Amino acid sequence: MMKKPNIFNYMIASVRFALTFLWAVFHFPLMMLNPGGRLGVWQFKVFMRGVAFFCGVRFCVKGEISKTRPLLMVGNHMSVIEFTILPWAFNGSFFGKAEIAKMPLVGIFAHKAGVQFIDRRPSKAMEMTRKIREFTERATWPMVIFPEGTSSNGSRVYPFKSSLFTIIEPQLNGDPDAAQFTIQPFVMVFRDKNGCPVSDLDRAQHYAYFDSKKTPLIIDGQEVKIKERSSFGQVFHVIAVGGVTAEIHLLPPPPLADIKDRKELAETLHKIVNDAYMKLK
Repeated sequence: MMKKPNIFNYMIASVRFALTFLWAVFHFPLMMLNPGGRLGVWQFKVFMRGVAFFCGVRFCVKGEISKTRPLLMVGNHMSVIEFTILPWAFNGSFFGKAEIAKMPLVGIFAHKAGVQFIDRRPSKAMEMTRKIREFTERATWPMVIFPEGTSSNGSRVYPFKSSLFTIIEPQLNGDPDAAQFTIQPFVMVFRDKNGCPVSDLDRAQHYAYFDSKKTPLIIDGQEVKIKERSSFGQVFHVIAVGGVTAEIHLLPPPPLADIKDRKELAETLHKIVNDAYMKLK
């Protein structure tokens, strides 16, 4: 069982959180002047590397990233912490929820960093798919997608939403003019600040960022209540517990030739990621 932060830990966390804020203030005008594209992705990586440093977030990457493009990186999603790690680890950007684009300042910053926003409203489905496909086909950097559609409590990987793989359908249907995407699964595993394994309870209490009403944590047949935090509150708490170590395990891209549609693709990728996660966590 991990120790709860004391008053001294919270004092240190306050200083580190303030430094993180100042780092963001310094970078924001630079990002506003950034034309985007590859330069925007690079600056986003540098910015997030600084955030990870101030927040005590450490990581290591195990395995080789595919050199083929266009490349989609598909993995599990537990926390806001991942957004500080993956830009540096993959030298790429993300697909994000459309709601982020509407957030003051944050939406502009994310757009400059190459984040592509997904609007899941049925009326916007076709337009969204077209824009994302066109962008991803041109991107020379990896794009990360979290097919669970939400962050989990870390006890398992939730089923993947097949709608997020609509852009792959022309390729699966054998369209000779379709872009040939490579999809590489990865698994993110959280350890404590010393790199030691943590329990499902500690992971949910200290590192995961989720809605406990939608995704309750069940341990030994009993539902465990977890205090919900805001995204900034979650970052502050991670700093207070001394940070976190993340292991990123890159898995081989599966062959897509025998997969008939996006639903089968979602199920195949979920099994790959979930099986690996349950062994590694």
